[in-house]
Amino acid sequence: MSLPQKFSSPGLVLQSKAFRESDSIVTLLTQQCGKLSAIARGVRRSKKRFMGGIEPFDYGIFELSSARNRPEWHTIEGLSNRHVLLSLRSDFFKLSLSSYCLELATAFTHEGEKDAGRLFNHIIHCLRSIDSSKDEEHCYYQVVLFNLRLLSFCGYNPTEDEKISPAYRSWFADLLAGKLTHAHLPDQQTRHAFMLLCNNSQQIIGHPFASLRDSSLAFNDDY
Repeated sequence: MSLPQKFSSPGLVLQSKAFRESDSIVTLLTQQCGKLSAIARGVRRSKKRFMGGIEPFDYGIFELSSARNRPEWHTIEGLSNRHVLLSLRSDFFKLSLSSYCLELATAFTHEGEKDAGRLFNHIIHCLRSIDSSKDEEHCYYQVVLFNLRLLSFCGYNPTEDEKISPAYRSWFADLLAGKLTHAHLPDQQTRHAFMLLCNNSQQIIGHPFASLRDSSLAFNDDY
């Protein structure tokens, strides 16, 4: 994918890793360019350029540049209209579910895959809904919906998987079609659906999700 040397895009921080003394390597899911990695120079030292650093769950308008001779190397020049979802960081239940969403987006998308930008609005809606929700079942519902959309984007359709019970396949189809909302669902059904999709997603990527390893979100293979 060819990008201009300087460009901007709405983006969400999926990962941030320390690099050298004061830099960070940041993985972004951007609306216009899909997933990409960029270096944030001095982000762990400067208090002015990136107020509060650049951390997972932060989203806003990222100003980026690419090297003339290595266009796949990106640098974060600025971040505006920044949003910080505070509830996700202070509530362990919400943190676990939201971190799972970031892991999903990281595992199932590839750098340079511009179409992955279509997932940006879906994951932002999911995270914002979890951040503002006071109902655990509603949080599960948002994650199930995002998980379904992500798997469908990647070419796996749970509504056609014969290993899943017909009742859940029908429910997933109605959910994706917008025929069901959280208010229509029986108690515990969204939690069971989360367990099922989480197990399926783990089987696809071949390893467990780190965000759920030490959480209180118990799940098994019985669904």
